[in-house]
Amino acid sequence: RFNRLIDNLLYWSLNQREQLKVRLVTLNLPELVTEAVASFSDLIAQKRLQLVQQVEPQTIVADENLVGLILRNLLHNAIKFTPEDGQIT
Repeated sequence: RFNRLIDNLLYWSLNQREQLKVRLVTLNLPELVTEAVASFSDLIAQKRLQLVQQVEPQTIVADENLVGLILRNLLHNAIKFTPEDGQIT
């Protein structure tokens, strides 16, 4: 949670000062999803959630930090609103 909060504050602050620089690079989407899931592994285990990743092997051109932030936010919301012993796909 703390890392997520710091990320959000950093990007909000940079955006407010118009200093947010988007750096487009080629990224492996399944790897990004796996990294985001790993950052929530304790919370997923604590709620006894089953997580099913269905990400097609593909590359994308995007800013790695922004995509990571989006994935973590989506995953956090999915965990938050999925009842214990539930499944996230």
